[in-house]
Amino acid sequence: MHKLLIGFMIIVVIVMVGGAFLYSEGLFGSGAYSNPVVAYFTNPEVQAAPSQSATVKKVLMDIQLLSAPELEAQRYPDDEGHPGRWTAKKVIEQHIFPADDVTLGRNFLRDVKQPQALEKVNEVLQSFRSRATGM
Repeated sequence: MHKLLIGFMIIVVIVMVGGAFLYSEGLFGSGAYSNPVVAYFTNPEVQAAPSQSATVKKVLMDIQLLSAPELEAQRYPDDEGHPGRWTAKKVIEQHIFPADDVTLGRNFLRDVKQPQALEKVNEVLQSFRSRATGM
């Protein structure tokens, strides 16, 4: 009985460690984007009317400047100009469209603060600014 229990525990540990490896590195970490925000912000299309451009730029800047809790608390005007209606995630989903069929994921506030995601957000912000100035 003792050997059976030890054998079972070893199998459980192997499955847990192997599953963690596949999720963090092996399957999702190499080749595919492990961070959905990075995937979302890779070559997206920005669609914002002139009246909405300031809000989109503010969200992109706030992502870089605010902490995750501050970003979670921050609210932005909706497309009709009503203040305090939309979260940063909602503004992004309404005005920035990914090149691939991906979403921002369930852990947006955690994922968006990762270095690779912040780099992609900055690229979109710089591209957005360049288009606005005609450069």
